[in-house]
Amino acid sequence: MAKYTLYLNKDDIVYATYELELGVQERNNPITIFTPQKRQEMRHSLENKSECRINDGKLDYMIKSWLLDIQEDYRETFLALELPSLLLDNISRLQEQGYQNIPEIRPPNIIDIEPMLGMAPLLNFC
Repeated sequence: MAKYTLYLNKDDIVYATYELELGVQERNNPITIFTPQKRQEMRHSLENKSECRINDGKLDYMIKSWLLDIQEDYRETFLALELPSLLLDNISRLQEQGYQNIPEIRPPNIIDIEPMLGMAPLLNFC
């Protein structure tokens, strides 16, 4: 069994890894490794480690790049990808209703306002 590792990095800093141990048959035909269940497991693992959203297109790109390296028998694959943050993605789906009560309306106090040196002073509504 040989260990193959996929590294996701940004600015030369590795922020997520995913490892596979492959036998001789799997190394000779690596396309059979990535079943839909394995793809979802990989996506879930990388999203948890990187705290970034990985869409289908990016996942396909990662797998295709990794497959090429596995076929060439490279044990480590480094990919630099721009991935959106999970936090930003979750904020866009936020369903918060906010504070719905109308605030108390207070009229401004203009009793003490007098002109100074020929011009009106700034209005202070507090």
